[in-house]
Amino acid sequence: MKTTVYFITLSFLLSACGNPPIAQNPLEYRVDEQTYVIVVPLENGTSDAEARQEALKRAAEIAEGEGYQYITIEKEQKVTIVAAKRPPSNQGVPKNLYEQQTQPQNFGQDRPLGNPIPSSSPAYKVVFKCYKDKPKTSKTIINVSSL
Repeated sequence: MKTTVYFITLSFLLSACGNPPIAQNPLEYRVDEQTYVIVVPLENGTSDAEARQEALKRAAEIAEGEGYQYITIEKEQKVTIVAAKRPPSNQGVPKNLYEQQTQPQNFGQDRPLGNPIPSSSPAYKVVFKCYKDKPKTSKTIINVSSL
């Protein structure tokens, strides 16, 4: 009995570690009425092919949710995401020129400007267009129900 419990516990632990999620936070936005962009961050060793598949699955969900039956891939490429982070604020930043010039600790000198510090990471971007009826185009047509 103890062996079975240990085996089951071990199998749960191994299965939890085996498949890391492909993308925690894919970015998506609408360009126009029928065109969308999905950007999948390449995290946890995710390959371009896995990111593309994840983007296509999300594209199918979006298209289906909007009542479309078909999508075409307009553009896909590897990109870099640049996220801005604000530096830590250990001191009060003057809100106006009067405060800046009257603060005794720095008299407006060496004041943190609050400029973002960029950090970047690779990602895979897919631009797709949605159609209610099968389009007549030379691009690859994907039926959203097949994904």
